[in-house]
Amino acid sequence: MKVELPIKGSPTSDADHIPFAAAFLICHLILGIFATSAAHSQATSSGLNLHLEMSLVENTTDSIHTRVGLKNETTSPITLTANWTYEHESGDYRQYFNSAVGFSTEPPTYIMTAQSAGSRRISDQPQHVLNPGETMSVEWIERCGRIKPSETTICTAPRLFEPGRYTVQASYTVSPGTEPLKSNPVTLDFGKTSTPPVRTSVRVLKVDTATSTALLDAGSDHGLKVGQVFMMPTSTVSGFSFNLTSVESKVSTAKFDQHLPGTWTAEFAAPQIGRLAWRKDTMESVTCDRDSKASPAKYFSTGLYLISASFLLFIVLWTLKLKKYTRSTAPEHLP
Repeated sequence: MKVELPIKGSPTSDADHIPFAAAFLICHLILGIFATSAAHSQATSSGLNLHLEMSLVENTTDSIHTRVGLKNETTSPITLTANWTYEHESGDYRQYFNSAVGFSTEPPTYIMTAQSAGSRRISDQPQHVLNPGETMSVEWIERCGRIKPSETTICTAPRLFEPGRYTVQASYTVSPGTEPLKSNPVTLDFGKTSTPPVRTSVRVLKVDTATSTALLDAGSDHGLKVGQVFMMPTSTVSGFSFNLTSVESKVSTAKFDQHLPGTWTAEFAAPQIGRLAWRKDTMESVTCDRDSKASPAKYFSTGLYLISASFLLFIVLWTLKLKKYTRSTAPEHLP
């Protein structure tokens, strides 16, 4: 018969297991609390909160009122420092915040970008002390689907072209090398409609270099049609164009072509899978006729033109009248 002897110092009954189990459970709970606290601290380590508000201007379908606020949610002042790139970029910290806050939309829309040049900034950057509970806010009212003024130099904003429901989110990098702050997402029914907008962007799913064709992630259900052209920039002067040749309900097939200036070497041999391409007309700088007709600037220019024309006409008539008066009052020369 086999006899098992208890090991010295080991528990010999179920009751002996209770203190060990209780201790293990308590340790587990304590570690869980610390882990949760650390995660929360990391999520709010900057102590700043970015808040976004958006709405359509009353009695309009495409004029957008946007307001972004940066709030100090700590109990201590926070010193904020701007990061202007060039010397010619001037302004206080609020103006920098106004220029540097960016936006993204879902579904994605094209963001117009521009190159800037100048002397690298070596002078001191402006600062601002944000007191506990204080919010620094910037806001705009823009026409024709623009979320933000186009003249801002650092982060431009997408422009909404097609009516429909969009989800918009703001982002802001407080200091270089840090993760950008993300605002609350806002739902905007552009054009006063809640239906999904016609897609102005497509994502490349597959590429066949032998036939120069690509499979795209949108189709007729998204408003796409045969013959539409989408563009994928790979640099400021080169990229790929996609001409839709076949459109199904969920996907499309396009013939792609590469555009290179002169004898430039291709940066990419083929379109990259997963990258976005943008509908060509949304990438071009276009004006909004509906807004330009009601633009105060246009009224001012027209008024200035009319005043100038009236003044010129007055000078001409006055000159003619003066000449006529001079002839009638001149003494006659007797022979």
